[in-house]
Formats: sequence, C-alpha cells, structure tokens
Amino acid sequence: MDSQRLILVVAFSFVLLLMWQAWNDDNAALLKQTQTSAMTTTADGSPVRNDLPSAANAPQAATSAADVPAAHASAMPGAAAGTNIGGGQIRLISDVLDLTINTQGGVVQRADLLGYPINLEHPDQPVRLLNDAPGLFNVAQSGLRATAGAAPDHYAQFKAESDTFRLADGQDKLVVPLTWEQDG
Repeated sequence: MDSQRLILVVAFSFVLLLMWQAWNDDNAALLKQTQTSAMTTTADGSPVRNDLPSAANAPQAATSAADVPAAHASAMPGAAAGTNIGGGQIRLISDVLDLTINTQGGVVQRADLLGYPINLEHPDQPVRLLNDAPGLFNVAQSGLRATAGAAPDHYAQFKAESDTFRLADGQDKLVVPLTWEQDG
C-alpha cells in the first residue's frame, strides 16, 4: 500500500511539472509577441514605445501660474530661517522626558530622553529624540484629541495655564489642559 501511494505522489508531481512547463512556454511566447508588437527601435538601437499617446493629444490645463499655491519656507522641513512653526511653546518635564510642545497645532518640537546621556563624557546632555533645529528638523505633528465636540486641526492655536508643567514626585501621570476656540 505504501509503494502505491509513493508511485501516485511521484506521478502527480511529474504531471504538475509538465503542466508548469507548458504554462511557461505558452506565456513566454505570448509575452514575447506582445513586446515585439509594442516596441520598435530607433536608429541608435534604443527601444521606442508605439502604444503611448502623443503629447499633442494631451489636454491643456485651464489654470494660470497665479492659481498655483506657493509653498511657504516655514512649512518646509529644514527651512533655514524658520523651523519654528509659530505660536508659543509649552515645556513638559517628567522623570523620563523633557518635551517642548508648540501651541499651534500641538506639535512636539523637541523631545529629550532624560535618563540617557549622549555619551559618558557629557552625562548632563540627554539624548534628543526630536529636534526643530535647522538641518536636524524632526518634529511629531499628529494633532490633539478633543474631549467632546469638534476637534481642532494642526493649525489651531491652543492656550495653556502655564508655559511649564512638571511631573510631581510620586505621580505617574502629567495632565496638561489645553484650550482652543473654534473659528476664533
């Protein structure tokens, strides 16, 4: 019984191999035929596609250069003069992180990991995870969540009771109440 099973498995494998080879032969011929009909060569031997539409048939844009919005330098990462996003800054200090958050949109501009120095020669200089300095621009812009009602976007101007919040000893959570006004 075991020998019959082995013979059937070998026969089935051989049939699969023959089917795979036939499929490759059929598709290779079809692919080669499609490539030769769609491509020709120029005088220098480089291929030219015949199936591409000409540029003369392309529709023309109905806008002028004045209609195209311009990007502001402060909105681009790594802008030399103005990586400051705008708005004020709030500093949050816990036992692990020292964060600087911009009041416009709640963007985390700087994040220092307090328990880990850059190297042993500078134990007072922590590892900086996020930085808003020119050339090192890396901020976290994800927005803030509203507790109820409409939610602000990343352009909303927030207000805080203070500009520095510190985690108290023995506490596990630092709550920073930020307020904003819709349409104003």
